[in-house]
Amino acid sequence: MSIGTRASADIGIFDEIRWGSHLCHLYQSNDELIDLAVPYFRKGLERNALCLWLSSEPLAQQVINALIDGIPHFDQCRKKGQFQTLPHTEWYLKDGRVNTSVALQHASNALTQAKVLGLEGVWVAGDLSWLDKGDWQILAAYEEAACNLISAAPVVGLCAYPIHTLDAVEGLDLFRVHQSVLVRREGRWEVIESLAQVRSEKALRETERSYQHLFDSTLDGSEVIDAATGRILIANQAAASIFGFASPEQMVGVNPLDYIPGEDRERVARMMAEYMFEKDLHQVMELRALRTDGREIWISAVGVRTQYEGRLAGLISIRDVTEQRKAENALGESQRDFQAVFDSVREGIAVFDLTGRLLRVNKRILEVGGYSGDELLGKSFDQLGMFGADEITKMASVFAPVLAGMDSPPLELEVETKSGEKLVLEARVSPLKKGGGSEVVGSIAVLRDITERKRTVELLQVSEQRNRLLVENASEGILVVQQGSVQFVNRKYLEIMEHLGYMVEELKGRTLEDFIHFEDRQAFRYVREGRLSSEEPDVIRQVRVVGKTGQIRWIELNEVRLTWDDKPALLVFLNDVTERKQAEDALIESEKRYRLLAENVSDVIWVTDVNLQPTYVSPSIERLLGWRADEALLNGLEDALSPSSLDMVRGLAARLVEADRDGHESLELQHPVEVELRRRDGSAVSVDTTVTVIRDLDGHPVQFLGVLRDITERKQAESQLQQSFQKMERTLEGTIQAIRAMVDTRDRYTAGHQLRVTELACAIAESMGLSSQQVQAVHVAGLLHDVGKILLPTEILTKPGRLNDIEFAMIRTHPRAGYNILKSIEFPWPVAKMVLQHHERMDGSGYPEQIRGEEILIEARILAVADVVEAMSSHRPYRPALGMDKALEEITKNSGVLYDPRVVDACVRVFREDSFSFKGEAAADLY
Repeated sequence: MSIGTRASADIGIFDEIRWGSHLCHLYQSNDELIDLAVPYFRKGLERNALCLWLSSEPLAQQVINALIDGIPHFDQCRKKGQFQTLPHTEWYLKDGRVNTSVALQHASNALTQAKVLGLEGVWVAGDLSWLDKGDWQILAAYEEAACNLISAAPVVGLCAYPIHTLDAVEGLDLFRVHQSVLVRREGRWEVIESLAQVRSEKALRETERSYQHLFDSTLDGSEVIDAATGRILIANQAAASIFGFASPEQMVGVNPLDYIPGEDRERVARMMAEYMFEKDLHQVMELRALRTDGREIWISAVGVRTQYEGRLAGLISIRDVTEQRKAENALGESQRDFQAVFDSVREGIAVFDLTGRLLRVNKRILEVGGYSGDELLGKSFDQLGMFGADEITKMASVFAPVLAGMDSPPLELEVETKSGEKLVLEARVSPLKKGGGSEVVGSIAVLRDITERKRTVELLQVSEQRNRLLVENASEGILVVQQGSVQFVNRKYLEIMEHLGYMVEELKGRTLEDFIHFEDRQAFRYVREGRLSSEEPDVIRQVRVVGKTGQIRWIELNEVRLTWDDKPALLVFLNDVTERKQAEDALIESEKRYRLLAENVSDVIWVTDVNLQPTYVSPSIERLLGWRADEALLNGLEDALSPSSLDMVRGLAARLVEADRDGHESLELQHPVEVELRRRDGSAVSVDTTVTVIRDLDGHPVQFLGVLRDITERKQAESQLQQSFQKMERTLEGTIQAIRAMVDTRDRYTAGHQLRVTELACAIAESMGLSSQQVQAVHVAGLLHDVGKILLPTEILTKPGRLNDIEFAMIRTHPRAGYNILKSIEFPWPVAKMVLQHHERMDGSGYPEQIRGEEILIEARILAVADVVEAMSSHRPYRPALGMDKALEEITKNSGVLYDPRVVDACVRVFREDSFSFKGEAAADLY
């Protein structure tokens, strides 16, 4: 806007309004307010701004109606939030008073909201007709603060005041705090600029003159390009010189793309539009250009968005970089050649500056380490993740002398690659000097991966150490003999010779032959010479050696031809086998003694092959069967065994061989096998025999060995014992029945109850997989578990009504009473203890001892469940039977609390799966 007062023929006064404008509207009537609001907000919506109307009643709806009539698509703008109406009480007031802080905070929030919505800025207007005179000073302060905010942000503000409410002082205040005032005179709108605005525009013209001087005198070329036409509006002399124009005036109206090569024009046009007009990125571009004489040059250009004479334009700064580009190309060629050499070196190369920061690495380092250049460059060696604390210390120790101009000795570094692999590097660090002179500008490290070499050396060392360890700790004596001289001996050889009485000093200059018995020496010498000529086959020999005091010992020798220091030699292995020879001699004597024993023992010793063909039988066979040993061998098993025993023996042999073939050990060898033999006179005799498998060196069975023993007398004794046991069982059963009969005479209910509990308890025990002995124990304890009730009065046992506390206490004594009755009877099982515990419960709530869990015998836990189920499902003296469903519900509900869960599961199973039912006479017993 020009300085002074200006009238407009229409409402186009907002066409050239700029962001940062703070306007004041003085109106005489509501029509004038509405007349100006419509074009104001139309322009704001066109400028893609967030439009806010700070309304006051009753004008609020009148303004909205006018906007709807005067602005196309106004409703759509409201729906997407671009136009919003806010009551003045919400924007300006707090607690009914004008509050500057609240109003400024709303303005700041509006800017944030505009950004979120993707809008260019905020376009706000408010009616101040509601203002109270007492708040004028506060509002004036707000207007001044708002002016500062608006001028520095993408905001346009319009404050509307009714002119008839203002006095002279207030009018001056408005001219002071607003940039321009809009009033209507003689039917036309005029813009009156404030004194501050006049001064501001004057200063702007001075600034423009300064910038024009700078624009004309700068060494960089400058152009202003119209955004609408794409033509040059103004250029300076430097730009004219760059492109070969005689004067800057010749460039005005020229399309700058005309001096861009044709193949680049589309790309450059796109870059100008994006970097300068769309995003205002201040992006530097390097591109080819053409002078007026057709010569190609390189320019560096950066463009920014600006305003020129009220129009959107772009200001481009241009510099001729043709010579710089040539130099860079030459440098690039040189650097590429250097980089090719740098990267082709097999060693890794790293360049550090004086502070230890990594400036450059070659391709080899990146390949070995697995890192990218961005992950390494710019970091000091102590910041690189590949180095541990010890390696950082090593590097630091060499950097000081290197930066002083000295080369460092090579050092080994352990590093870790990005993938976690451990490597060993050999590093040589040297000073990096400027231009080949003496000034040190950094350091250069040459790194060689020696991991494999290191590992190979370590493996060789380990292998050598292991082999030496094996040789030194071998159980055999080892020596190397070459040309009649001993080249090497191990510790075991020295121990063998020490056993003969010779010290190490006495072995020097002497060979093994010197210690061999004279009768064996000639044969030893012959074999040794044959072995050296490769004529003698490998054999293990035993020779005698003579100790220092004349004692004789046996050694076992084996000699192997080998090359030692590129010459033929013999590797000799020797073992002292004196004790073994003595053992062999003793074994021969032992075999003689054992054969003598076998010939005279009363039991019969026999041996067969795996096909059951007899190979040996001791002479005692004649006493057992009447056949001589040679006759028994000739007859074979068919004549010696009864048909059933023969089949059993053949089956056993077949199973033993099959088990061995499958790699298993048969369990049938653990106990003697009973068979029936036939004597010479045709009579039968019972024997048992052990069976032992004899194996060859490979572990395969080759023979069966056994011992036969006559068990006729034992069989007779067993028969008598069995008869005695059966008699005892009948006696025990009679005792139990006698005790039951005593109980039956007192209480018919108890007798039937015990029988039925016994039936169920035995079924539960069998379902749980208890042994037959345990089931028998449960049977006996079940029949006697209520025997203690024999001591209770009959009136209590058969009482039809409920028992009182004293009577119930008496009933609870029956487990203890039963225990006392039975404890002196020697049952094979703890029957008395089972009877004592059959009313105990898993949680300790039972009686008489309140024990719990595993303290209760398993048989007693079974009796407890069977007792409850039978009692609940049967008739009682004082009530009818509750039924089996109730009984099973009771034990299931209290499983794990009162009753053992395993017993409960088994009980439910025998009823529901095994269809168990009581067979004994129905009776009832609660206790």
